[in-house]
Amino acid sequence: MRQEKKPRRWPWIVVILVLLAIIAALGYGYWSKLQAESHLPVEDVDNPPPPVISAPHVPDPVPDEVAPFTSRISGFVDPAGAPLTEMHTILMRDFMDAWYTPLAEFTTPDLTALFTKAEDADTHADALRTLIAIRQAALTDLRMESVDYVLTVTDVEDEDGYLRVEAVETTTMRFAATPDTDSVLYDLPHIFIFDSRGEALAHHEADDNPYFSYTRGEDSDYDAEFARIIRSIERRQLTRGEQTAVTLDCDHPYDRAAAYDYLMEYCDKRNDRWYAYDDVGGNCMNFGSQVLLAGGIPEDERGDEEWYWDGQNDLDLSWINVGHFYDYCRNNEGFGLVADTEAGYYTGEVGDVLIVGFAGDHRHTTVISHVVKDESGDTVDYLISCNTTNYRDFPASAYYYTFHRLVKIFGWNEG
Repeated sequence: MRQEKKPRRWPWIVVILVLLAIIAALGYGYWSKLQAESHLPVEDVDNPPPPVISAPHVPDPVPDEVAPFTSRISGFVDPAGAPLTEMHTILMRDFMDAWYTPLAEFTTPDLTALFTKAEDADTHADALRTLIAIRQAALTDLRMESVDYVLTVTDVEDEDGYLRVEAVETTTMRFAATPDTDSVLYDLPHIFIFDSRGEALAHHEADDNPYFSYTRGEDSDYDAEFARIIRSIERRQLTRGEQTAVTLDCDHPYDRAAAYDYLMEYCDKRNDRWYAYDDVGGNCMNFGSQVLLAGGIPEDERGDEEWYWDGQNDLDLSWINVGHFYDYCRNNEGFGLVADTEAGYYTGEVGDVLIVGFAGDHRHTTVISHVVKDESGDTVDYLISCNTTNYRDFPASAYYYTFHRLVKIFGWNEG
């Protein structure tokens, strides 16, 4: 009698094992994601990670039909007696309008029709897209309700058949987050070079970021450092709920009211008592030091750490250099300034110093002139004032510089 064969079960066992392996892989991936999100990286400012510049994730400009917002852009060009044609002044005004309209409304920039070279138009548009993304990432609404500019011509020269026009810009902005405050940019230098027929721009540059801070990237519509730029914003905002105000003891408190008065008086001009360093690296730290002095902080020529200015040829670099000033604040003991260089970013007050730059470097010094709070009374931004470039009550979060470091000033010790 022939025995009946029993059915083989190994195919079903293989199927079950494959399914278990898939479930295990999915579970491990999910667990790994949770672990990564629960251990956010801390930015190493001395050895920052390389930026990811390919196909960066950026917020899209706000479509007009989704979130209608219309800004009033107004301005004019003052030839100041210079031999410019009407076409020249119209083109300069068209450039200003093409720059400020998308920046005010968070729409897509297009400067193609203004330049003879597509590369120049693309460079300006990419810088604008990056700046718009920076402002969209802020905790406040940094669209602008109004922009009023004046371009005043300061020099006109012929360069091999091309007209070179130098002008300075003064612009008053009203941001949606602070609609009752004039944020003012003073005397920003521009250079416009027109083609031989005066019908388009052969070149344009200006002495302010993002013009000189922008880094051209390959196959990207944004700054080559975009990933690092946005990362600084995200990491700063992650610290909001973790900060408590710390008070350092000192013999004499900082006079914030006196510092504020000086800040407002000289943010748009120079005090003749001091040498102006605008053409030799910038006057921002020199001005910041003057503000602290006005607030009662005495010059310091004692000990290993010094901070003083007795003339153009008799000074310590900490008076005029951002990095050296930070080192003085961090290391000074005994006589002189008492400051906290590790203070929580959102614990700042009027008169405190805000150092800005990229990915941990110290490029520019500003001073807080107002603290911006939300409806709950929590700090969400600062209005800053500074020299080179001259700003009054400008939102810190609107800067192209996105690495911000607060230096909290408490006062000074006698020794």
